[in-house]
Amino acid sequence: MIGAEIVLVGIWAYLAWMVWKKKTELAEKNLKRLKIFLLVAVIFLAVGAVGIIGHNMVSAQIGEEELVFFTIGIVGLFVFFVATAGGLVTLIKGRRKTT
Repeated sequence: MIGAEIVLVGIWAYLAWMVWKKKTELAEKNLKRLKIFLLVAVIFLAVGAVGIIGHNMVSAQIGEEELVFFTIGIVGLFVFFVATAGGLVTLIKGRRKTT
């Protein structure tokens, strides 16, 4: 599972670089949508990381599995995945329309 997150972080970094350097020829509406996807993705990546770290810390203290932080971490990483995929689809569809 860790390999998938590394690939997704790489894709997110590429998309953020494309938006930041304005290397993409997207319509204003698609560019705004892409920026929103990137912002949501990075926020939920942080939420997922905090959830997984919190799960590990609490589980180590109580000696058994803890469900709340684990669920927060998994949901955060899932939303990160969906937002990154949405940003990639927006970039690809937006490029196809402008060419």
